[in-house]
Amino acid sequence: MLNTVRINRLRHQTEEELNLVPFLDVMIVLIPFLMFSASFAAIVSVPASLPTPVASVPKEIRPPFDLVARSTPEAIELFLNPASPDAAPTVRIPVAAGEDYDQATLDRFHQALVEIKRAHPEETRIALDAEPSTSLQRISRLLDLSRTLVPGDTGVAQAPGQKVGTLFPTVAWKGVYVP
Repeated sequence: MLNTVRINRLRHQTEEELNLVPFLDVMIVLIPFLMFSASFAAIVSVPASLPTPVASVPKEIRPPFDLVARSTPEAIELFLNPASPDAAPTVRIPVAAGEDYDQATLDRFHQALVEIKRAHPEETRIALDAEPSTSLQRISRLLDLSRTLVPGDTGVAQAPGQKVGTLFPTVAWKGVYVP
């Protein structure tokens, strides 16, 4: 009896087949569509005028103006066109510990900026690089002195289009591009 049940089960069991009819229907439609659409595709060429190479290189290439004021707990350092991150500062002004700078330190910093402006009257940019431990009061004092001319500053030429009475009007944080 057990054998007959197995035989009946095997007879009724059919092998499953993969139904390819829907796949063939899609291919019959898709292949002609791709063939017709590919034959109508056109290649578009855009004329471009490329620059011609220059035979001679200019004799003097001026380095970009890069003025950085770095504020550390020990000093204020001014770097003019530093060649590397380890370059020596152009001006180093030692500072006393405390929450704010004393007036003598601020005067020396401002005079150093005025001298740089006299040497480079067309420049308007300065970058401020303050250490994270620098107080906000110290940073704001440096920002204010970097931007404004004091009435006693004489002989400082202004860049064309620069507002009168400004020293370096475009002040940015170090690492931020200023056009």
